[in-house]
Amino acid sequence: MFKRSLKQQLLPIILLTIVLAIVFSGDFLKALNGKAFSSVEVRLAEQSPLGSAGGAIVPASCPSYSHMATYCNAEEGDVCFNIPGWQDVPPDGYTLYETPGVYRLCCHGGFVPSGPYTCVPACASNAGQACVSSPNFCGQTNSGIAACNGSCPATPPSNSNCPPSQQPPTITVNPPTVGTGGTTTITWNCPGNTSATGTNFSTGGAASGNTTVTVNTTTTYTLNCPQTGTQVTTQVTVSGPALSLSASPTRVRVNDSSTLTWAASSVTSCALTGPGVNVHMNANGSGIISTQNTSTGGVVGQSVYKLTCQTGSGTISSSVTVNLIPSQVEQ
Repeated sequence: MFKRSLKQQLLPIILLTIVLAIVFSGDFLKALNGKAFSSVEVRLAEQSPLGSAGGAIVPASCPSYSHMATYCNAEEGDVCFNIPGWQDVPPDGYTLYETPGVYRLCCHGGFVPSGPYTCVPACASNAGQACVSSPNFCGQTNSGIAACNGSCPATPPSNSNCPPSQQPPTITVNPPTVGTGGTTTITWNCPGNTSATGTNFSTGGAASGNTTVTVNTTTTYTLNCPQTGTQVTTQVTVSGPALSLSASPTRVRVNDSSTLTWAASSVTSCALTGPGVNVHMNANGSGIISTQNTSTGGVVGQSVYKLTCQTGSGTISSSVTVNLIPSQVEQ
């Protein structure tokens, strides 16, 4: 009977072992699955710890466009740079696969790399370049360096730096709030002009000056400077009529007195009346009667005190009552 040598008997077993080793190897399985790979490709988590805004982490061997999706997810137009110090140990939050290698951070959507694994918005094209502020009234500007977002941090010079003849026109009112029928003083100035006109008030042709006006409704005043072609406005607000009236104390023993505290605004005059009280007072030019204190005198019974005021549109009033403290009845 034909006898095979030991080598001939072992050869089929050796060949089968080699075939099985190739079939079940990781690289062979990947090839069967249609997944391209390279011995230098290394995989990290696809996103940085900061999420999608942090960019993607890909092996340095990946190009700047889509390639081997399992390992590279950079897109065309992405900005990438190598990350030093990641050749052997991945940072927290990342998982290292296969052979250690060099990695890079790729940022997309107008973001650029900043720090170990952070993407930030790209600076504007003029960032770091010289820039100027908007001008002040007479055209003066300040210089600066454009910020990352392209804006210029320089602020305009103060208008006070302008020559006297090029200062901006001014108009003010004092007081800015009055009661109905109250008065306010308008002060104006048109630098570089020989005359001026006013809307809702008269300048008398003067380029600067002041005048007092009576105000019945909220009014806007405009100063017009003809030689420089400029104008400026201000406003006086008319507040509605308001009264306040109180008594302290509100309960007294017979023949004791109480103090009435009262005030009014946006009125022309007021009268405070009641048992033993009869006070009349006109408002000042702003339609205001400042806080007054009036004694009731001895109170002998329940007493009602009334504050009645005249306004440009009619009469308003308020009242307060002072009561007696009951006398103790002897047993």
